[in-house]
Amino acid sequence: MNLFLTILRPLHAVTLLMVILLTCLLATPARADHAAQMKRGLLALEAGHQAEAEAAFKAALGFIPGSRDALINLGIAQLRSGNLRGAFASLQSVRVHYPEDPAVYFHLAEVYYRAGLDQLERDALILSIRLDPGHHTAHRHLAHALTQNGSLYAAAVEFDYLIASANANGTLPHPSVLHARALIHERHGHTQQAIAMLDDLLFLYPEGNEADQALSHLSRLRQQLDATAVKPTAVP
Repeated sequence: MNLFLTILRPLHAVTLLMVILLTCLLATPARADHAAQMKRGLLALEAGHQAEAEAAFKAALGFIPGSRDALINLGIAQLRSGNLRGAFASLQSVRVHYPEDPAVYFHLAEVYYRAGLDQLERDALILSIRLDPGHHTAHRHLAHALTQNGSLYAAAVEFDYLIASANANGTLPHPSVLHARALIHERHGHTQQAIAMLDDLLFLYPEGNEADQALSHLSRLRQQLDATAVKPTAVP
């Protein structure tokens, strides 16, 4: 019996080693094929070819089922093609396996936004920020969502954070941040602060749709100031 066990143990070790080697040999081509399909999908996604991107990401999942990157990008491609149900299903799959991934909640927020589920959108953005406090795009989307909801003070806090962060990092705040913050200043009756914010926007972004809207807004505010200004009394 002892002799049998002595012979069996090396055989068991050899068998286990062969299984490990075989697994590695099979996994290497799968990873390479997965990477190739991911590259194809990302290029298609960048070019706006949503159907091709979806096919590539689904093929990538065939090589590595449950791939986090493939599922998230599949959800993005489905979202861009208007397939909200498919996008939700793909992102929920990631959420189950990676509940601490802020990107999942950020993209789910867009699904909710497209579906008109405003409260769920805000909740998903807040969770994304909680998991990644430096996610500036999530902060920006949340600020705009709060503005749409009429929560102007909360939105102002988010916009001020984004402006301060950009200043601290030596980068430019997004033009929509400056314009939206100017609108909040105006709604609170702070016309001069609104004008100053729009002046900053036009200095930083002199061209483009946002600049055109800011210029129109600025002109209107200045006309209002001129109309309410106290005219000097003529001396007889």
